[in-house]
Amino acid sequence: MLSRMVGGFLEEKRGIWSPETTEKYSRNLIGAVGWMAARGILAPEAVTPAAIREWLDSHAHWGPSTKHVAVTSLRAFFAWAVGRASSPAHLVALPRRPIRPQRTLSADQAERLLGSLDTSRRKGIRDLALIALLLDTGLRSSEICRLELIHVEVERRTFQALTKGSRWERGVFSEYTRSVAERWLALRPEVAAPDEGAFFVSLGGLTPGRKLTRYGLQIILRKLGIDAGIGPISPHDFRRTFATLALRAGAPTRIVQVAGRWRSLAMVERYTQAIQPEDLDGHFPMAELMRFDHA
Repeated sequence: MLSRMVGGFLEEKRGIWSPETTEKYSRNLIGAVGWMAARGILAPEAVTPAAIREWLDSHAHWGPSTKHVAVTSLRAFFAWAVGRASSPAHLVALPRRPIRPQRTLSADQAERLLGSLDTSRRKGIRDLALIALLLDTGLRSSEICRLELIHVEVERRTFQALTKGSRWERGVFSEYTRSVAERWLALRPEVAAPDEGAFFVSLGGLTPGRKLTRYGLQIILRKLGIDAGIGPISPHDFRRTFATLALRAGAPTRIVQVAGRWRSLAMVERYTQAIQPEDLDGHFPMAELMRFDHA
């Protein structure tokens, strides 16, 4: 019964969750159900908090982050299966995940990356538009890969992105990014497949002319980072960099939250761990108080 219910739950969530969430939750739920079945626990009502803790403890090699995701997976399933009030998973404390330093590009690194692109070539033109859009918007890898021509109004510098939770949200980008996007769009008909609607397409690999995949995007950025002397970089580094550089440029946290499509200010704080006390330079109260204007 549990196994069948998990299958129905995962099928219902297909297309709603991101591929990463689907993969993690599926792995945890299928593993937990198999473990329960081996101990004669076959119905959701028979699952106890103690059984869940025992299942977690059976994975001695799991760290706090992995166990945190596992409990979150079970909470989602049992809230769906028996309701939150009756969920045994909600009586299991979420393991604390250590906050680790997250890679964020400095302004110097971002400039070095942009300066390393050879815009005399098609790939350099595309990559410049790609990186500029990532830096200006903080789009996730799945969001920028799903971005289609019909979703972007380049002249107005706006776009619509299908975000986590299958929500459509609006974003904006700078005048500079508009100009490099226009240059890419002028070139795009020469390299895109005739029926391809994706904004960014592959220029090589197994599917030239087709939309970038998340894996393809990861490979592109990793190589660009190494070639620029920064080291391997990932798509999500740009989401943190977007928020951090915007705050350092003086953008209010609330505007960064809205522009980055975060649900809470706490998420902005999580993504801007690179902010340091020295970032107050240019904003000191005494520097402002002692500034004299001479007419």
